[in-house]
This record gives sequence, C-alpha cells and structure tokens, in this order.
Amino acid sequence: MNKIYKICVCVLISVSSVCTISAQSSLTQLPFGIVIGQTTNEEIEDRGTCVNQVKESDGKERCEQYNIAGNFSVLSSQNEVVNKVYFDAAAGNQLPRKWQELGLGFGGQNSSGTLEIDFRNIIKANGAKYINTSISTNAKEEEGVLFKFDIEGLRYAATVITNSTKSDKLGLRSITITEAY
Repeated sequence: MNKIYKICVCVLISVSSVCTISAQSSLTQLPFGIVIGQTTNEEIEDRGTCVNQVKESDGKERCEQYNIAGNFSVLSSQNEVVNKVYFDAAAGNQLPRKWQELGLGFGGQNSSGTLEIDFRNIIKANGAKYINTSISTNAKEEEGVLFKFDIEGLRYAATVITNSTKSDKLGLRSITITEAY
C-alpha cells in the first residue's frame, strides 16, 4: 500500500509541472526570444535594421527603433531595453508563426485578416484580461475596433477593421505590445 501512494504522488507532481509549463500564453512568446523589459538593443541589433536614431544629451546617438527582418518593429527606451514591439499589416509585417497557428492573421490579396469575433475568442482563450474595446475610424473611410487587454504582465493594443470598401482590408490590422505598469 505504501508503494502505491508514492507512485501516485510522483505522477501528480509530474502532471502539475507539465500543466504549469503549458499555461504560458502563446501570445506572450515573441520572435527571437525577445522579452519586453529585458532584451537589450545589443541583443537585437544584429537581427534588424536601425530605422530611427535619437541623439542623447551627451551627444551620442542610439537606435530607438529597429525593423526586424521586415516582419515587425522593436522600440527601445532610453536605457536601451526593448519596451515596445509592434506588428503592422500596412507595413507588410507578418505575425509570429505560433500566433498564426492560433488563427491570427493579417489580410492579404483577396482575403481578410482575423475578424472581430474570432480575434476576441482567440485572445480570451489565451488568457486576455481587462479587455476594453472602442470604435476607431481613420481617413481611409475604414471603421474598426480597438482592443486593449493584458496577458501575463504585457499590455496589448490591437486594431481590427470591421468596415472597409475593400474586403481584403477587413480583419486584424495591427498589434502593439508593451509592459503593463
């Protein structure tokens, strides 16, 4: 009887470890191992192109924005740590493969991106909290929904176009990720 008890305890410990590991949302896993608030410019400078430099008070220049492989942009703070990552369909960016496997996607020729109801369901299934929405409009006669939500200490803002004169412009348009303070 004592041997059976020890086996059950070991199995429970193994199962709980697996559950803890798989609990991390795929939406918090950024390409190239980037971690907002931790990854430095030095760690990403060889993976991207500097597209915006700023002059510091001491006269030195530092890169404030990198374009990473044409797929997304990274902005860094004054202490040269990544503080914002954004993906923009209008800039020709692509979403991470793991996100695409969840069903997220930007529209393209003859196809729309992830639609509003699908986007809402995907972010909820991936641990989104404090979901706020508002209507957004722009000069291109498009209407959309701006989603703001938190997942595991990160704040997301995403625009999903809901009304456009072109069907391939419907759906997910952009996602911005920052630290939640």
